[in-house]
Amino acid sequence: MTSKQDPRLSPASPKGLSQVKHHLRQQGRATIRGLKKATIRDWMQAIAIPISVALLAFFGNMITTMFNQAQYANSQRQHQGDVEIAKDQQRETTLQTYFDRMSDLILNDHLKTTKDYDIRNVARTRTLEVLPQLDPHRKGEIVQFLHDTGLINTGSVIVNLSQADLNQAYLKGSDLSNADLENASLVGANLRLAQMNAADLSGANLMGTNLSSARLMKTNLSSADLNGANLQFAQMGAADLGGADLGKINQNYAHLSGANLSHVTGVTTAQLRRAKSLQGTIMPDGSRHP
Repeated sequence: MTSKQDPRLSPASPKGLSQVKHHLRQQGRATIRGLKKATIRDWMQAIAIPISVALLAFFGNMITTMFNQAQYANSQRQHQGDVEIAKDQQRETTLQTYFDRMSDLILNDHLKTTKDYDIRNVARTRTLEVLPQLDPHRKGEIVQFLHDTGLINTGSVIVNLSQADLNQAYLKGSDLSNADLENASLVGANLRLAQMNAADLSGANLMGTNLSSARLMKTNLSSADLNGANLQFAQMGAADLGGADLGKINQNYAHLSGANLSHVTGVTTAQLRRAKSLQGTIMPDGSRHP
């Protein structure tokens, strides 16, 4: 027996066709919604792993770079420290070798009493060659050695230090009374509290030198370059500064009683009045201060 289809539901009928279209539309919307949901979820899952990998790689590289930089910096500091230690050891070796050779000249070649100028020139040459190789403290040690052995006394100079490189020399509190440092270069040297009474510093380059509280009684500083030097509280009674360059000096509270300041340059009378004492001082214009 053959069943008969309701003609109202036949796709060919208007009502049936409308129901079919409605059903398809509902299915289409559900499919699209599913695809959208699946696409967003899948997209998020798809990009999550690459982003995580990229971030891990970025921070890993950054940490590695920072670690390598720190290692390099430490290596450089270590290397620089090793270089400085090696240089200091070389300077100490140079100093000790100098002392040994000078002692040999004094003991075996009678440097202190010889009239042989060749021997004296050897001592001077060695001294002038060694000084530029040394640091400030070791330069100071050489000057003190020469003074203590009587090799640079005024009036009986054996080792002439004219043009010697004593720049930055550390001579704080040293006793250099009667030392002959004529025409020596003492730029930026530390002579604070030094005892330099009756020393000869004529023509010396003392730019920026610290002479604060130094004793320079009757010291010869004529024609010396004292530009920027610190003479604060210095004892300079009867010192000869004739023709010296006193530009930008700090002479506050310096004792200049009886000193010779004739023809000095770089300083005014008003500035000189800042000194502690000018009694009997010969002023730049040649007049004597009361």
